Amino acid sequence: MTASALSHYQETCKPDDLTIVTVSFRTARMLRKNLALARALNPHTRFWWIVVENSGDAEEREELEAAEDFVIVSGPTLTPEERKSVHYGSFHHAKALNIGFAYAVTNRVLALDPDCFIVLPEWIDRVSVLMDQEKYIFWGTPYHPERLNSFNVFGRTFMYFPTAICMFVDRARLQAQHHFEIDFSPPVHGEATSLEYWTRLQELLNGRSNGQKVGRLSAWCELIRDHGIKGVLNALQLKSPKWTPDRRIDIGHRLYALYHRQCRYGHTSVYYPRRLPPLFGLWKSLIPQAICGFPKKRGHWRKVAFSKAAKDLAGQGRWEQFYMGEKPFALHIGKVTYAGDEVDINVIMSLIPTMIERSLDAA
Repeated sequence: MTASALSHYQETCKPDDLTIVTVSFRTARMLRKNLALARALNPHTRFWWIVVENSGDAEEREELEAAEDFVIVSGPTLTPEERKSVHYGSFHHAKALNIGFAYAVTNRVLALDPDCFIVLPEWIDRVSVLMDQEKYIFWGTPYHPERLNSFNVFGRTFMYFPTAICMFVDRARLQAQHHFEIDFSPPVHGEATSLEYWTRLQELLNGRSNGQKVGRLSAWCELIRDHGIKGVLNALQLKSPKWTPDRRIDIGHRLYALYHRQCRYGHTSVYYPRRLPPLFGLWKSLIPQAICGFPKKRGHWRKVAFSKAAKDLAGQGRWEQFYMGEKPFALHIGKVTYAGDEVDINVIMSLIPTMIERSLDAA
């Protein structure tokens, strides 16, 4: 079925259709809900959905195949070095996205997380018009301030560029202007990405060495001797992540590094109600945006939630909310595990119809 579905997609789709690429890791039921929502909101627009099945679970694959409209392909195999990396999850996800994009044959492709639900009616046509008008090559949802760790003085990642949570890419325009390279893999290498290295630092921080208790002073002396100043800085990052630079690199950083100075791009605004203490806000104002974890760009965030229920959930550190202009655009559940927990799926399905003022058939 998979081969025939893929062949049908590649032979039937038109260059101006939209292809959605999603990586699924035990998220089959959530993805079927997401597909049903996309159909309901775009009744007159054709789109295609490639799912890279990343868990290797036969039951998950069967449930995805039951949706019929998914084009399902198998996920990647990681190298031994990638499996030993502290960025293991990012590598697995990123390589799967690369596979999905390689199979896509349309000009415009959307990388979409399974738990990111776009709620704006006719969003495919609206985003296409916006990207054509503004000549955007990338458009989508940026990192939410909570993911940036808003009280991290140094910040940890970019904030005004679309992320792979929901990223539209106009590959035709990118190719015409820059001879595109699309690679979601995190740009990491060397000792700092080794899981053994970070495990070793954690052990020394706890006053242990090679499984033996040596005392904190001896452990710190050993840390300095073995790993030098870099090791000390990394250890401080493990100990106090809010006040030290975070070297973790997520998927999509390579695209940001390659294109944020070259390409036209746009992004949604975010719902973010947090208020900073006045003196801390003044401190933040003195720090350049490049190393500040709090967004300073005017209009980047809004203090109005989609609905009271969504506001309550966002207040619990769940559900990132994004706006396209003045209209609710997407909900990203985030910070949630999928291991048998259906609460978020059931709640989101009950909320969406009231927010978009249309019913949604159960998938």
